[in-house]
Amino acid sequence: PTDREYYGGHGGSLDEPKERYVFELPYAEWPFGAGLSYTDFAYRSCTLDKREYAAAGDVIRAEVEVENTGGRDGKEVVQIYVRDLVSSVATPVQQLKAFRKVSVPAGQRARVRLSIPVEELALFDPRMHRTVEPGDFEIQIGSASDRIHFRDTIHIH
Repeated sequence: PTDREYYGGHGGSLDEPKERYVFELPYAEWPFGAGLSYTDFAYRSCTLDKREYAAAGDVIRAEVEVENTGGRDGKEVVQIYVRDLVSSVATPVQQLKAFRKVSVPAGQRARVRLSIPVEELALFDPRMHRTVEPGDFEIQIGSASDRIHFRDTIHIH
């Protein structure tokens, strides 16, 4: 059965909220960052400035080339998510760290530059100290949380 069938069909409504409406659809209706457009976009290339970073004062820089492959001018939101691959505490699988909305004329390409200060990768360790732990981080670049077009791994010293 599908998730909807397994969890009893539809959740509650304004007229009939049901007592378990939160639990009947345990997934999001739309993934984060999803949106509709009158055109289509293709992610052509992605580069990171380097693979090794210092924990203090360094900045992760990415450059993405986006092409409008449709017949109309449009806007695209390029998003960077980060995943801490190994940490002393549980961390989310995806954390949105940077995004930029860019206008791209039909049939044209745009270069989008995004940056993330390494301090943005900090977490609260088991002693509740805010710290950037050394290790590997996966950089995910896409147009929504479920439409990741590029993945790469960086290392923090």
